[in-house]
Amino acid sequence: MRTELDIIAEKAYVREEGLAEGRAEGRAEGREKGLAEGRAEEKKALTAEHAKKMKAESIPPEVISRVTGLGLEEIAAL
Repeated sequence: MRTELDIIAEKAYVREEGLAEGRAEGRAEGREKGLAEGRAEEKKALTAEHAKKMKAESIPPEVISRVTGLGLEEIAAL
């Protein structure tokens, strides 16, 4: 026979399990988002580095823009 204390304990256990699962899912989502942002930043940095090298080789900004996807303003700022 279940007592009121058993029911309360079961509810507390289920709640804690749910919270733990939610925290784990949140950490996984945050990790994925952080990795995606890091990859995007790395790609942007590499693109800017390539654009700098192309600019140093006197390649026209319009060509650099077409190749890298950077705007003319971004290229001028390099």
